[in-house]
Amino acid sequence: MLTQKEILNEVFTLPIAKQREIAVKIQNNINEKFQNKINDLNGIEANRELTVEERIAITKSLSGCLKPEGQYTPMTKEEDRELIEEYLLEKYS
Repeated sequence: MLTQKEILNEVFTLPIAKQREIAVKIQNNINEKFQNKINDLNGIEANRELTVEERIAITKSLSGCLKPEGQYTPMTKEEDRELIEEYLLEKYS
C-alpha cells in the first residue's frame, strides 16, 4: 500500500491534464460526501426544534468569538457624539 506522500509523488509525475482529471474526481467525491452529510443532518434536525439547553450551549460556545484582539475600550458617550457630529457636518457641508 502506498503512503499519501508516494501517491502525491506519483500524481505529480503525470501530465497536467491527467492531474486535473484526478483533482476534479477528488473534488466531486468530497462534494458528494459533504452533501450527503448535510442531507443526513437536515433530515435529523429538521424534525425538531432546539431545546433551551441546546440554545444556551450554542450561545456559550459562541461567547467571545467576536472579541477584538488586544485591549478594547468602548467609546464614551462624548466620543460617540463627536463622531456623529463630524459625520453629519461632513455629510451636509
